[in-house]
Amino acid sequence: MKYPVLIFEKNDSKMWAIIEPFGHPDLIAQYKSLYLVDSEGYLYYVKELRQVSGVNILKSIQKFGKMVKFDIVYDMEAKQLSIENFKERIMAHVRQKKRFWQSLGTVSQIQELVDNCQTFEDLIRLFR
Repeated sequence: MKYPVLIFEKNDSKMWAIIEPFGHPDLIAQYKSLYLVDSEGYLYYVKELRQVSGVNILKSIQKFGKMVKFDIVYDMEAKQLSIENFKERIMAHVRQKKRFWQSLGTVSQIQELVDNCQTFEDLIRLFR
């Protein structure tokens, strides 16, 4: 798996990007039954995130709080997505949660931004 990744909750209530495998220890335990798409376009179903180790103090300060490094426990083999399917998946979420994403623009403006992305990594970084 190649970072950054875009994570979706299975009930589609949230979508967010992770640039590195770090997170707040209290949040890691809450994130189960997720799926993510990595920078190479592979779809992974995530069973859980497991804390591996702490992160040095400078990295924690950069991220505004205590951070830990985590590993991802997968539920099944990864499968390759087409970039068009990924764009459709992203836009379905944006249309469903348009108020949340309005800081990026209207749905049509976000659609234009998504359409202009040529790589999976560009798409993921758009929602960072």
